[in-house]
Amino acid sequence: MANLDKLLAIGELPKEVLASAERFLSTLFGDAAAEFGGLLADRVRFHRLRNQVRILQRAEEILAEAKLKPNRVSLKTLVPLLEAGSLEDNASVAELWARLLASVAASQNEEAFTVVCVQVLSAISPLEAQILDSLFKEFLVKPRPVYRIKQHDGTTRDYHAHGSRLDWATFSSPDIEKRLAVVSTLPGENADHQARYMLENLARLGIVKRGDPSVDDNSLVESDDFHFTILGTRVLAAVCLPPSTTIDLNPPRPSWTDA
Repeated sequence: MANLDKLLAIGELPKEVLASAERFLSTLFGDAAAEFGGLLADRVRFHRLRNQVRILQRAEEILAEAKLKPNRVSLKTLVPLLEAGSLEDNASVAELWARLLASVAASQNEEAFTVVCVQVLSAISPLEAQILDSLFKEFLVKPRPVYRIKQHDGTTRDYHAHGSRLDWATFSSPDIEKRLAVVSTLPGENADHQARYMLENLARLGIVKRGDPSVDDNSLVESDDFHFTILGTRVLAAVCLPPSTTIDLNPPRPSWTDA
């Protein structure tokens, strides 16, 4: 094969090694290998270019739907975003890459923040992306807790909790397990491990954090609750919501209503 001969001349590798690498890469590509054909590098380039074009087209559609015009984006921001997004074949995650690009183009997010978004999307699986999108959208509409408190005169009043949504809109491993049961084919005994792995990965990325520990018999007990971080809400707003959407996380005032 002429292409392998060129690579052989450049890299001074045995022809059988290159042929083996091509066969293995064809296996990794699956059915897509027959579509591309030719030189290994050309296969990869074409595959990535196709994904980049899809992201660009979808980002343009998202901006048009929001009636927003794109701003110029620096190459230092645009190139890493498209390079990382070009590796994504899953449609649901590719949609998040397109939304991120639309958000960057619409709002001129600072470069450092875009780098964080790219790192997060590059480090989560399609299943994690689906679960995270569901959790975040539920987080945005979750009502404040209400506590019914008995007054001195025997009447009761409802106390509406105050504090930031980040403080009381929590979720746990069982919440993720329920979603896994709907969207995943994992056996039940593996769902718990998968849910915990997801939470630890999201915590590692700074998207969520574990709740404060409690004290039991003079010992600290690790909390089962998780909260979205301020960084997490910003990243998820950029990749899950229409561009230029703002989220109000300011703590509401505490309030009372008659029960």
